[in-house]
Amino acid sequence: MSPTEQELHAALDSLHTRDDFVRFVELLVKSFNEPGPAWENSTIESFLKALAHCARNLEQYYDASDEAMRNVASPSWEAIAGLLFSARCSKHEA
Repeated sequence: MSPTEQELHAALDSLHTRDDFVRFVELLVKSFNEPGPAWENSTIESFLKALAHCARNLEQYYDASDEAMRNVASPSWEAIAGLLFSARCSKHEA
């Protein structure tokens, strides 16, 4: 795992505020531009399709059903960041 990927994982694990979210998105951009293996969804079209897929299936990303229901009804900054993080590499049906 690259240093940027390590930073990205750490940022996701400690994300709570809007400023944390902004920093996370900046790290996503850095990760996208890093040399090495490309993201699974490296075009805007495939990324947005994957993002829609992840959002449609948001409940699957939570162990606790009450937390899943809360984040489906009213997503937190952390939940939105998790969707963006997942969309990088999510395999989805076109």
